[in-house]
Amino acid sequence: MTVRLGMRVWLVLVLVVAAGCARRAEESDDDSDVRALVPVRTAVVEERDFADLIEAPGQWRSSGDVALPAPFAAVIESLGPRPGDRVAAPATR
Repeated sequence: MTVRLGMRVWLVLVLVVAAGCARRAEESDDDSDVRALVPVRTAVVEERDFADLIEAPGQWRSSGDVALPAPFAAVIESLGPRPGDRVAAPATR
């Protein structure tokens, strides 16, 4: 029963789309006096080279917290870099 209903829905959809794409009877084949409703500009297609480079600043965020247990007791002296700090590619601190 649901297959027939689905096929009927598709058939109605195809008929509606086909009716919307059909030419109207009052339209003539002579389109010489037709003007665009909005300004239209055209250009000749030409081949160009472009640099395939994207530069996008951003921030990295962890998907969760990570516990890093140490085998000894210690005091953390510093944490870095901070959000907003600039870092270079080989930076390890």
